[in-house]
Amino acid sequence: MHIPNAKRRKLGDKREPIILVGYHETGAYRLYHPLNHSIVINRDVKICENEAWDLNKKEKNSSHTVPTIIEEDDQVEQVQLDIEDQPEVHVEEIQATRTSARQRFASTRLTGHEVTPNNLVNEEGEFVHFALLTDAEPINYEVALNEEMWKNAIIEELNSINRNNTWKLIELPANKKTIDVKWIFKLKLKPNGEVAKHKARLVARGFMQKAGMDYFEVYAPVARLETVRLIVAITCGSNWPMHHLDVKSAFLNGPLDEEVYVTHPPGFKIKGKENMVYRLYKTLYGPKQAPRAWNKRIDSFLVQQDFVKCKSKFDVYVKKGIKGNQLLICLYVDDLIVTGRDVNEI
Repeated sequence: MHIPNAKRRKLGDKREPIILVGYHETGAYRLYHPLNHSIVINRDVKICENEAWDLNKKEKNSSHTVPTIIEEDDQVEQVQLDIEDQPEVHVEEIQATRTSARQRFASTRLTGHEVTPNNLVNEEGEFVHFALLTDAEPINYEVALNEEMWKNAIIEELNSINRNNTWKLIELPANKKTIDVKWIFKLKLKPNGEVAKHKARLVARGFMQKAGMDYFEVYAPVARLETVRLIVAITCGSNWPMHHLDVKSAFLNGPLDEEVYVTHPPGFKIKGKENMVYRLYKTLYGPKQAPRAWNKRIDSFLVQQDFVKCKSKFDVYVKKGIKGNQLLICLYVDDLIVTGRDVNEI
């Protein structure tokens, strides 16, 4: 596994040996660190097909296992796990790695995830070697509604839509067409790979829109990386405090100028009103004009707060505060970097 520059010392190793135990739903690799007994999520790895692990060798005066790489052709039988010295929570995940590179099995599909048929189900019919599937994202709303965490995420999204007066249920006018909507499920992860939040988004299929009918202007300025670096440099050079803000359900706040109609959310049709549609008064995620509508809303709000848009960078706003104090805001869609001399003004 590659160690990035930010996580190593000047003369530190650029890579370290680690055990592959599966695949993460984001497309990255799920890796087991044998020294600190932790699961790591990483994309930048090199898989050594002809090498295996000898986890029986021990450090002196230590219960930790010393990871020793052995050639597979020498003795595959040496790759045994010392179960007694491993934390109970990791035992089953480690056991999944015992199959050597020469023992290949055809994969089978199980609810959208690749698994191997060997040693998959115990006598009670439970999956014993694939705990990594428990944090997987649902492949459709039917699956999500059967899981409490995802069901709560769906309800939270619908509540946000209704709270923002985003739409209204009406009869579809003549010569108008609807846009389909679908549920998108996403796991928000922490830097260490742990689940931070279960997020459900109701997304409109914007590719069904027609220019001049469903939308007109779509452009919205977004801060470039160079702009963000410049703001950070000003902050550090002036020794100012810096804060980050994220607007929750930002696109649900953007008012629409066009007439846009969408279908009922999958799984949430109102009985007796199945033939009615929702007219959008504010944007959902997905419509082509959604970024511009949100940018117009946040821009008008900041102007009302006496901020002045930078003439050369339309994503940077400046405000002169009390006693000549300056307040800077750098806008990237719905994320804001806020910095200035006075913490109270921030």
